[in-house]
Amino acid sequence: MSICFQRLLATLVLVAAAWTDDARAEELSSAEKEASAMLESYTASFASKSAEEMVPFFHIPMLAVFDTGVVAMNRNLDIVRYVQSIQSKLTEMDYAYSNWTKLRIKELNSGLVVASTSAIRYNGDGGIIAETGSTYVLRKAEDGWKIATFISHAPDRVLPLD
Repeated sequence: MSICFQRLLATLVLVAAAWTDDARAEELSSAEKEASAMLESYTASFASKSAEEMVPFFHIPMLAVFDTGVVAMNRNLDIVRYVQSIQSKLTEMDYAYSNWTKLRIKELNSGLVVASTSAIRYNGDGGIIAETGSTYVLRKAEDGWKIATFISHAPDRVLPLD
């Protein structure tokens, strides 16, 4: 296969993938749009807000699931301590911000949404410090969408949620 043909094929594949993602974005339900906006706000807030200010993003109770175990948080104080531990680790790495590399979202019903993501975390110089994968179960509460369950996974394990 010639280099020119390989480049053309690669370009077509990238354009098709981008077009598919754009088409999916136009098809989002109102619940998916609201939950997606909440997740955008959540990730943007992580670097600038205190752990106490992050509590409204979380449902009480909330579960965090890792390959090493499950953490159940039943009080605001549990959420604050959880967020503080994450923010402390990020500070040690000179964390500045994150960008989603993938964000897949699916409404299960009017009050439940699943979102599966991958993200890149950057330091103050714009260097990559980590690549992450996360899946969230979001529940609509009286005061908006909340993270009810967080599942940590490899960034290449984002659920398709078609």
